[in-house]
Amino acid sequence: MSPVTWHDGAVPSGPEIIIVLVVLALMATPALLILVVLRTRDQAAPAPATAAPAWYPDPTQRHELRWFDGAVWTANVSDRGITAVDPLA
Repeated sequence: MSPVTWHDGAVPSGPEIIIVLVVLALMATPALLILVVLRTRDQAAPAPATAAPAWYPDPTQRHELRWFDGAVWTANVSDRGITAVDPLA
């Protein structure tokens, strides 16, 4: 198997390979962060149908808490202990 070479035929040295790997890692980082954020946001959605009626973290993330009636999310929300109504749109 022949060694990897640059376009001018030179064989890359150790530091050159490290630079290429670092650049590739930096290019991939934003895409990985976006995937993590999207996956985390999707997992925060509805409480399981078997959950008891109670205040849970708001799946829309517009408020601190939202009332889950045991079957569906309601329009009742709470921020710092103050309740309000914010319909799910």
